[in-house]
Amino acid sequence: PEIREQYEALIRARQEKQDYFVHSQKATNVGMPYREIVARTIDGKEIRLSDYVGKKQLILLDFWASWCIPCIQEVPLLKKLQEKYKNQGLQVVGVSVDSDREKWQGALNKHQPAGIQISELKGWESVSRVDYGVQAIPFTVLIDASGKILARNPHGPLLEEIIEKYFSKK
Repeated sequence: PEIREQYEALIRARQEKQDYFVHSQKATNVGMPYREIVARTIDGKEIRLSDYVGKKQLILLDFWASWCIPCIQEVPLLKKLQEKYKNQGLQVVGVSVDSDREKWQGALNKHQPAGIQISELKGWESVSRVDYGVQAIPFTVLIDASGKILARNPHGPLLEEIIEKYFSKK
């Protein structure tokens, strides 16, 4: 009976985790309000997403990791976008799902990604990853000045097009 109880508790916990993840995906659909992220820069400074939403015209959240080749391949595009639109109010916020501080530091030094770079250093268990319903990386989210999610996971030319249209309306 004791082992059965432990097993059932484990199954319940897994189901609750899965239910929350599904809820998070729905809660971060286009048009929904952004969800707070609290993490630290490589030098330990605490950053809150709410410090930027509403003060910048457009936030580009980029969920990535040092070990993710497609994530690293996206760095030049994100740098280009940050440079092109920074004066209009684009802010890239890189959210690393690394768990190894040294590997994260190495990737930051080597690739010099755009914008503010933060991490909880909890790997795939990062609260922000779960709160945004991120199943795979790279994963991007665009948040407009009102704090609403404008786009969920656009990449490449589509990402460029959405940002260009957003700023051409301003």
